[in-house]
Amino acid sequence: MAKRKSKPKTGVKSLKMPAATAYLFAGLGVVFIVIFLGYLFAKGGERKTAEEKKSAPENVIWAGQVAEWKSSGTLLSVTKDQREDGVAVVNREKWNKLHFDSREALAISVARAENIKTLELKDETGYNLGICRYGMRLRENK
Repeated sequence: MAKRKSKPKTGVKSLKMPAATAYLFAGLGVVFIVIFLGYLFAKGGERKTAEEKKSAPENVIWAGQVAEWKSSGTLLSVTKDQREDGVAVVNREKWNKLHFDSREALAISVARAENIKTLELKDETGYNLGICRYGMRLRENK
């Protein structure tokens, strides 16, 4: 007798899980997606009020620090032009006595309180002590 040739089996393999378990996982996925979308929509309304609350006290803090620097005599004056650049005049003796962190805090607080993008720090004679750009650290001239 002759041997029969066997054809390779082609087609879709059947699922290994029972049908009920597959439906259960699919249903849980749909429920999870609906809950997640509801959460995103609910958080969207709260974001606006959180931004309003956050912006108000921050300006008061920076202005308070600037007033403190002025009252101590370290900061003498601040000027600002139309391009949002500014110059802060400081007392040279008191500036040199400050640590670098305090100098940087002074520059950042003045820049944020006055809404200045690039702040130059100078002494009474006009010597450039450093520059502080918005969102960056203080760069001192030695």
